Amino acid sequence: MIPFTAICVQCGTYLYRGTKFNTIKKKISNQTYLGIELYRFYMNCKVCNAIFYFRTDPKSGSYQIEKGLKHIKLINSNKPAAKNSNNDREFYLKLKNIPNNKYLKIILNKFKNK
Repeated sequence: MIPFTAICVQCGTYLYRGTKFNTIKKKISNQTYLGIELYRFYMNCKVCNAIFYFRTDPKSGSYQIEKGLKHIKLINSNKPAAKNSNNDREFYLKLKNIPNNKYLKIILNKFKNK
């Protein structure tokens, strides 16, 4: 599986994190970081069959792309939003003044339960 989201340089295909590939894993000889061995992973693009590879980077705790890919940083939407009770309370009070609406009642009930 590829551990990050990237774009193939040859064809522009998006390769998403967790996509399965047939991989060749090779130990990089004569290179270590604090006694940790470095590995290089070779893969082929599923669309254009171009070869790309990246290696482990224990110093930063991630991977370093060497050829054939362009790294994309996606915004992580799984992080919980910062809780600001004042803004929630103000929003609740504004919603309360709107005339009755079926969907509005559902939203208001969610705010009451907080």
